[in-house]
Amino acid sequence: MPVKKATSASTAETRPVDEVRAELHDGAQPAIQNRDQAKVMKIGTPIKAALRVVPPASLSVLEGVPGIDYDNETVTFMAADFEEAYEGLTELIGVARTNYSTLMVEILRTHPEGETILSSYSDKLFERWLDFESGRWTPPEPPPPVEGQRYHGAR
Repeated sequence: MPVKKATSASTAETRPVDEVRAELHDGAQPAIQNRDQAKVMKIGTPIKAALRVVPPASLSVLEGVPGIDYDNETVTFMAADFEEAYEGLTELIGVARTNYSTLMVEILRTHPEGETILSSYSDKLFERWLDFESGRWTPPEPPPPVEGQRYHGAR
């Protein structure tokens, strides 16, 4: 029972509130009445997990990496359990988001000072690499994990 009809990737037509409320009520009533027959969903292991991304995200940087199952912006992998799959997907999202910076470069290329900024950025990257290799710069320590933080849906 949809509450709205998608008209594009970013727009939708909503349905009348009273109509949707009535449908939700009518649909929930049998579910509540039959809750004694509900069963716990169990996920079999191992789990085949996959992440497919769309622009501006990209996983194409992983194409050709040995041991990575990549095809058309999708990476698939086997995980021992749900937690391992969740952690792997989270890491892949981090990889996919590295492509977001291409939008910044597009914007800078059209900016009057864009080429100067991009040149400074390139110089700073090279300088940081040299500073690290020469022992003049050390990356900051990553923050410690939050006590008790787990993935969504953990017991």
